[in-house]
Amino acid sequence: MGSSVLTIVLFWLALAVVMVLNGVVGKALWEPRLGEYGNHVVKSLLGIGLIFLAGWLFSLTAYGAAGIGAGLVCGLAWLVMTVGFEFVAGHYAFGHSWEKLLADYNLACGRLWVFVLLSTFVAPILMTWLGSR
Repeated sequence: MGSSVLTIVLFWLALAVVMVLNGVVGKALWEPRLGEYGNHVVKSLLGIGLIFLAGWLFSLTAYGAAGIGAGLVCGLAWLVMTVGFEFVAGHYAFGHSWEKLLADYNLACGRLWVFVLLSTFVAPILMTWLGSR
């Protein structure tokens, strides 16, 4: 079990680095051309694609080969770690206000963060399920 937890955490850490880079690239590349909301959309869609790629790569590991149960554990762990990172690092390391962090959950304002979080949970489950078929 210890190596499976380590596998989940290492995949999440790599994904966290990639997602932060996605944000940095978006701010530098997309936002000047598309504005803040356009950048948000592009970053969200790219992020969802990267999350599904990570879920697929996870499904190729020995732990991922254990099937949908492993995918469920992984998806839940990734979701908890992502939300925790978003609020702890987002507020204390990156200096975002609580209001700004919570605003990304507002679907009525066109914010897509909920879909990014949903993909964080679903991707390892779906990919391990597909891989076990």
